[in-house]
Amino acid sequence: MATFNRYTSNGVTTATSIHQSNASDAAQADIIIGFSIANAHTATVTVDAYIHDGSSNIYLCKQATIPVGGAIEVITGKIVLDNNDNVYVTSDNAVDVWLSVLDNASA
Repeated sequence: MATFNRYTSNGVTTATSIHQSNASDAAQADIIIGFSIANAHTATVTVDAYIHDGSSNIYLCKQATIPVGGAIEVITGKIVLDNNDNVYVTSDNAVDVWLSVLDNASA
């Protein structure tokens, strides 16, 4: 059964896993429906957000800059995650991350 969940992380500075897809079988997937990163530092920060699919990194944003007091919405549509796809964020200084996911969605 599909459920809405949120995954958060505060003060991210190094490559940090925000969510690993746990779709329960091949007919299901997790769907990212919202992905926000906010600057929690006192200077402009540079961030990367990517999905590791088991063999490579697929970037959703790379070297995006966020001004002091600002935030970015990483995606404006939906992103489908297969089982074990892993969402990562890394930054040169502290950022806060909010990821909204529909877990175990099925066709």
